[in-house]
Amino acid sequence: MIVHDLCHIMNLVLKDSLLSFPSEITNIVEEVNLTFCKSPQRCAMLKEIINRKYQDEEINVIGVKRYVKTRWSSYLESLKRILRIKEALKEFFDTYGSSNQKKFFDNDNVIMLQLLESLMDSIHYYLKLFETEDANPTWVYDQLLNCQTNIGRLILKSETDMRSLDLSKK
Repeated sequence: MIVHDLCHIMNLVLKDSLLSFPSEITNIVEEVNLTFCKSPQRCAMLKEIINRKYQDEEINVIGVKRYVKTRWSSYLESLKRILRIKEALKEFFDTYGSSNQKKFFDNDNVIMLQLLESLMDSIHYYLKLFETEDANPTWVYDQLLNCQTNIGRLILKSETDMRSLDLSKK
């Protein structure tokens, strides 16, 4: 595999990091997208729920942000939007979804989605940082070391059952 620059490296780190998460969590983003991406009727139903649920808030969200596998930040943007409108999505799936979809936004899954967002935000920060073309090698080394330390704090080995973690401990 040929890696062209630091941004490509960080994108590969992001992809590998996603493998550390249980697939039932990472698949939620894809399944939510599949539910709405080719159905104007479902989008309209979701938009109606969003308007009703968030009528007192200034929210300009019209629906789910589409996830495109070839765009680096697409998964994170979609995940952020899903978490932003999770109450509306929960109502939609509780009303119209399958038994599996009704579980998408239970408390455990929401916590895991938020943890995933935190990890991806960390990696995305460095991805944006390394878009600078005139990076000094010492600075790059320091940033990579910093990145490794920060991301290492968030990544758990794939053998660890992340659902069994007690996230209430400090």
